[in-house]
Amino acid sequence: MLGDISSEGKTFVTLLGITAYQVGIAVWMKWKKWQRCEAVGKVVDIFLYPIKSCKAVQLKSARCTYQGLYFDNLYDRHWMITQANGDFLTQRQYPKMALITTTGQGDKLCLDAPGMDTLTLPNNPPVDPSKIRSCRIWSDQVKVLDCGDDAGAWVSQYLGNEGLRIVFYASYMPKRDITLKHKSWGNPGQPGDVAAFTDYCSFMFMTTASMDALNERLKEPVTVENFRPNLLIENSIPFDEDEWDEIQIGDKVVLRCLDPCTRCLLTTVNQRTGIKSPEEEPLATLKKFRQFSKYGTSPCFGVNATPDIEGDIRVGDTVYAIKRN
Repeated sequence: MLGDISSEGKTFVTLLGITAYQVGIAVWMKWKKWQRCEAVGKVVDIFLYPIKSCKAVQLKSARCTYQGLYFDNLYDRHWMITQANGDFLTQRQYPKMALITTTGQGDKLCLDAPGMDTLTLPNNPPVDPSKIRSCRIWSDQVKVLDCGDDAGAWVSQYLGNEGLRIVFYASYMPKRDITLKHKSWGNPGQPGDVAAFTDYCSFMFMTTASMDALNERLKEPVTVENFRPNLLIENSIPFDEDEWDEIQIGDKVVLRCLDPCTRCLLTTVNQRTGIKSPEEEPLATLKKFRQFSKYGTSPCFGVNATPDIEGDIRVGDTVYAIKRN
């Protein structure tokens, strides 16, 4: 009988009951929320970018993790090119970074570029305190592993600038807390949301209908590669993704949609030639119909997202969405 239990026992039973009630309410609310979900399309392309701002690896399947996409010992954007002082570099400064290709070969990562011999790096370098460096991604300072002088010489020769380095963000290193990133319109990230070398969060996706709507406005159509998404979702309603709150991919993976992806001059780089558009397209056209006061002068295209449930995805998976209230 409850009356025979000590005061400590009564407190424990009470707390247990409250916890069970709270868990039950949370599960019920989640269930009610997913009753609003609907099939919105399917995955048609998966892109993993081993080195930030370099060429994508196109996949048929991958694993969604809190750190980003993962496939065959490679994480998305866990390598990066920096200046000698550790400041990050992208196609904004060097458009021909788009032509650096990466290939996973067992425990190696092979880099190739026009006119260059193949550079081979370990895809999971051993811990070496002497190679730990500090580098900057926007306002974030992070600790990384330097990939060595040979790697630095290779990328310096290709990009024509001395002192450049290639660095690695080992999976065991603390990742960037995206909730600390300042955004003038607010930061929708939640505790536990992390990223490696991405500009913001660990995933970005786009839809085919929105790409079609953009290309209808362009004199020269562009490909999705200009926007460097992780996922391309085939659907039929342009910019329907603006209203998505969460998406489920296949039977398990859940991504929480954070905010629209604001766009910059990097989108004007032809990913197959490494040359910027002299007319600054498609960015100039996006500014005419995808610019919203909340996000300043940068147009929005695609959606930033972060995983709430990890798991495997593949091309052909159905995508379900819960729309915002």
